[in-house]
Amino acid sequence: MNNSCRINSNPIIKHKAGLLNLASELQNVSKACKIMGVSRDTFYRYQELVETDGLEELINREHRVPNIKSCVEDDTEQAVIAYAVDFPVLGQHDWSAETSYRVLSILLESAKSLGNQYDPNAIVWCGSDAVPQLILLI
Repeated sequence: MNNSCRINSNPIIKHKAGLLNLASELQNVSKACKIMGVSRDTFYRYQELVETDGLEELINREHRVPNIKSCVEDDTEQAVIAYAVDFPVLGQHDWSAETSYRVLSILLESAKSLGNQYDPNAIVWCGSDAVPQLILLI
């Protein structure tokens, strides 16, 4: 399959290219983004990709290399699980259909990584400023 067939048949590229074309036709990026339900930041990312690397780059690809620092070490994960199993009443709350636990002194990336492994919808995390933040994982 040649590149033009691949681009024309890919609905993701059609949507992204459609956004760029609409902005050009309207001569108004803001209106085009509003109509298409896309942020201007996203528009400019698409535009930069096309300008630097061509239309082919609009295909969804994972450009990021996994950040090993954000992974939880096995001993940390096992310690959190053991704590949760040994002391379920200290962290579990019955206000939700999901089981939840409180874990102290954990980095945000480690909390996200653990959360993604156990499939909750969100986590509540506090940094050193003790201000709770709702972090959606979906």
